Amino acid sequence: MLSIVVMKWDPLPNQLESIPTQVGDTKVDYGAEHVNIHYNMVKRNLNIPFKYYCITDKQSEWINEEITQIDLWPWHRDLGGCFHRLFQYSYEFKEDYIDGRFVSMDLDMIITGDITPLFDRQEDFVYYRMKGPDGTGWRMNCGMYMLVSGARVPYYESFNKDPKKAMQCRVGPGTDQGWMNFCIQQAGQDEAYWTQGVDGIYDMRQDIIEKGLTELPDDCKILMWPGPRDPSQPQWKKKYKFIEKYYN
Repeated sequence: MLSIVVMKWDPLPNQLESIPTQVGDTKVDYGAEHVNIHYNMVKRNLNIPFKYYCITDKQSEWINEEITQIDLWPWHRDLGGCFHRLFQYSYEFKEDYIDGRFVSMDLDMIITGDITPLFDRQEDFVYYRMKGPDGTGWRMNCGMYMLVSGARVPYYESFNKDPKKAMQCRVGPGTDQGWMNFCIQQAGQDEAYWTQGVDGIYDMRQDIIEKGLTELPDDCKILMWPGPRDPSQPQWKKKYKFIEKYYN
């Protein structure tokens, strides 16, 4: 059975790096409501059997009882950002947490259509390929990927061997994302992927905001929200009416 995995945690005060939604005016305090909304969107739009897991440093009685909560591991949390998410590639994650095929998904997305075809695939690793920050080139976005547990252990082990040295090897922006883009580049092998704008996956900044759109593309299945914004924030709900329709 397919597993859907989301993560929710509070940043540490002395972590080495931060992402935009962890600091300042763009900080988002992710809580039970974010998890429940994401679960609801998955349940409405995924037509194959699945189990839903929330890996968190703070379990909550307000999270839907159909969601299995798992305590977050401590490894690499001091590095900040999303570096600790790389543990999902480890053999220990397969042994101690979730075995089998799973999809790791960020909470800051809107699911708007049938996502079954995206996940009804047989490759042992599929990542979301999006355009570069300036709209050119391509890179992995770690907001969503599908993995058979244990299928890419070297991606974690090479990072875990010397994390601070590995952090200097990143390709492009992001924390775990920069590392994964380095790994994919270095591996020199063709990994399977979903493509922005082709597989019904779109980017809020590049495909909506910068194009001056207020409606979603007709074939949209998932609208990703990377960077300093989240669909739960009032300023976006006021301008984009599709948020109220789908994000609930």
